[in-house]
Amino acid sequence: MEIHVIENDNNTVSVRVKDFGIGIKKKDLNKIFNRFYRVSGKNEKTYAGFGIGLFLAKEIIDRHNGSIDVTSTFGKGSTFTLLGMMIKDMLEWKGFEIVLLKQPKETVQTAIDKEIDLIILDKLISGTDGTEVCEWIRNNEETATLPILMMTALHSAKKACLEAGATGFIPKPFEMDNFIAKIEKLIAQGKHQVKA
Repeated sequence: MEIHVIENDNNTVSVRVKDFGIGIKKKDLNKIFNRFYRVSGKNEKTYAGFGIGLFLAKEIIDRHNGSIDVTSTFGKGSTFTLLGMMIKDMLEWKGFEIVLLKQPKETVQTAIDKEIDLIILDKLISGTDGTEVCEWIRNNEETATLPILMMTALHSAKKACLEAGATGFIPKPFEMDNFIAKIEKLIAQGKHQVKA
């Protein structure tokens, strides 16, 4: 199985899951998301089910304003593509109030004006490095103790992020439950800077 996660320009993320199983015949492709639909054939006993798994997956994705699509070659496997929310949308869905900034230089003043509880920074930010933004926050008296969670796909960057003043670090990709738990922990710690 292969899994690919792609960040799109329209504030969404695509997750592509490719398997190398028996595949799905063309005549079944437009029915597999129907409740209780089961593909019939000689392999049915091997891959028995109730016909609700893909139906439920589609229901959940639809309720979060996402979409799911499938392409398949019978005898070679299938590729499922999920188009869904970005981190901002997931956090809002979990009840967090989010302020998203396009200009990193606005971070310090926005944190002061909006009384931000936690700043989440990617190390790779357009126009600058997230560690530089982290240092700006730490060098301002009003934001010096504000919790900062940094993230990046560069796992080796953890040390640089923490040295710049990040309170916590999470490598990408990550499980959303772990991410939420880390956010809740840092917010609960308030203005106490504890290395995570």
